[in-house]
Amino acid sequence: VASSVFNASAAPATAQVPRVIITAPNPNTDLTDPTSITISWSTVYKRWDGKPYTTAYASTFNPAYAMSYWVTYSADNGATWRYLDGTGPAYPGVRPPAATYLTDTHRITASTVSWSTPSASFPAGAYTIRVDGYRDNYQLHYAYHQYQAFINRTF
Repeated sequence: VASSVFNASAAPATAQVPRVIITAPNPNTDLTDPTSITISWSTVYKRWDGKPYTTAYASTFNPAYAMSYWVTYSADNGATWRYLDGTGPAYPGVRPPAATYLTDTHRITASTVSWSTPSASFPAGAYTIRVDGYRDNYQLHYAYHQYQAFINRTF
């Protein structure tokens, strides 16, 4: 019995949160007069510093928990947040209530989304993009990543 309690190959006692990493836009993305911006992200089951949660996990550790994402932006360096469709306010880090979690219209289950950025609504300036990831079957913990992009306008 004692050996199974300390067996490192057993399923994790705590469901780890994956690390969310925004992959696009990135510093090489040209954001001059965009009518839309593709936002993409990846998830890896590593700690915040990119290292494995434990040495007992293989480098390919991926428990494949079902995840949902909420993507928001801020035009004022994080003072206020809106959803990509312009509605809001949005509250990063606050999981939607369980009763509406799976039906929330801002819920994204893919790892890419297109953000409409017409010049009339999005003048030149810095915009903070944030992806919050929540495990569908666990109410606790979440992961997020933020990226500050600069939209250039030539007209």
